[in-house]
Amino acid sequence: MGCVASNPKSSQKEGSSFSRQTSTFDNDAMRVRTAKLSNAISILQAAPDSNISIFLASIELQSEDVQTLANTTNTTLPSAGLIVDMQNNNLANKAGRYLRMLISKFSRLQTLDLYLSRNCFGNDACRELAEAMPAVTGLKKLRILMEDNNIGCEGPKFIADGLTSLTELTHLELNFRRNRIGSLGIQGFMERFPRNNRIQEFNLDLGYGGIENTGCCELGTLVSKLENVISISFMLERNDINSEGAAGLVRNFGKLNSLKALCLNLARNQISVQGAEALAFALGKVPNLTRLVLNLSEHRIGYGCAKYISQSLSYLVNLEYLDLNLWRNYIGYDGAACISDSLPELHNLAYLKLNLGHNSIGKEACDHIFNAISQLTNLQEIELRFHDSNFIDDQNAENIALCIRKLKNLHRIGITLAENEITSKGTEVISQAIKSFEKLDEVTFDLDLHLLKVDAFSEDKTTLVSYQRL
Repeated sequence: MGCVASNPKSSQKEGSSFSRQTSTFDNDAMRVRTAKLSNAISILQAAPDSNISIFLASIELQSEDVQTLANTTNTTLPSAGLIVDMQNNNLANKAGRYLRMLISKFSRLQTLDLYLSRNCFGNDACRELAEAMPAVTGLKKLRILMEDNNIGCEGPKFIADGLTSLTELTHLELNFRRNRIGSLGIQGFMERFPRNNRIQEFNLDLGYGGIENTGCCELGTLVSKLENVISISFMLERNDINSEGAAGLVRNFGKLNSLKALCLNLARNQISVQGAEALAFALGKVPNLTRLVLNLSEHRIGYGCAKYISQSLSYLVNLEYLDLNLWRNYIGYDGAACISDSLPELHNLAYLKLNLGHNSIGKEACDHIFNAISQLTNLQEIELRFHDSNFIDDQNAENIALCIRKLKNLHRIGITLAENEITSKGTEVISQAIKSFEKLDEVTFDLDLHLLKVDAFSEDKTTLVSYQRL
């Protein structure tokens, strides 16, 4: 087949059209950025006593724009709360300096929220933020989200230095997810973290951070400094942590007499049955827990994982909220039986989220678990994921339906049974059980990867009348 000669005039027109489109897009983006920046400047110039919120995310913000904000006023601003959202702008370290200048003008701040994820901030930006803290010593709540930047091991150390000025701080949330923190970064953070603190809620996200066992053990040492803590969250998924690190992380939990809420996300590490045993032993030493989130998904630990975690649940009789994710651990029938034995002891549960997907638990174990769940009559919300290779069939569906009918206080239901052996017959049985509820706020029902979302109610919003397939 011969070549077809291109038409120079046609190509010229196409190129011209593309240039016009690009120019229009750039102009639109510029107008959006200018408008949002002008609005932020107006808010700062008004100097309100109320909380200030500056939303400048995803607008190609430049460091010079942040400088303009910082120079808007030379007076001290009286606001008690400040939210700055500059996510997804490719801001560099220089912008951190101007953020420090801006924050320093809010000497009466009690809450500060900095949303700075998906930029190009590095260690220097962390140092600048830390240097702003002595100007806001009355802070009680601090949130710094810096996911997916260029922060290395020095960054957390600088932030910890800044915390030493915040003697009134009670709530702290730090997100260094998808940075290059490593165990060395955790060591520096722990060493500089103030011992005499009033922190009651501590949330730390280090997912995808290159954390090894030594770093995890340093976090365990850090826990001992949180003498007043009521709630802890450690997000540590996809790191290089094995059983030694898991044991080191939780070794001091028993010393936290005030701890009521705990979230541990250790998914996709290399924890073995010994690590699961260490975790369970530590959990058994905090019987006052009312809220537990534990994610051990994708470890392939086997039966021992469910065995030890179930044993710890027998000590946590005060739990009102349980989110347990053991997806892809191959716990089998025996592991599922352990879980079913422990659940009825949790009489105070109002919320249960249980993910046992991809565990080959089998038909009989499925019945045992739903029989156990049916005894938790105080439940108000359930989210149960038994999808993927658990061999659940229509007979199990009847037992699931019976369980649902017994839980009279439910107002939210989520059930995922995809990739099992349930047919339309089993689907109908469960559907009828769900429809028996007069009042439901939300229902999701997932079978064979076809999501059925129940959002059609009667006009008075009290009676479920139909399903919508998405």
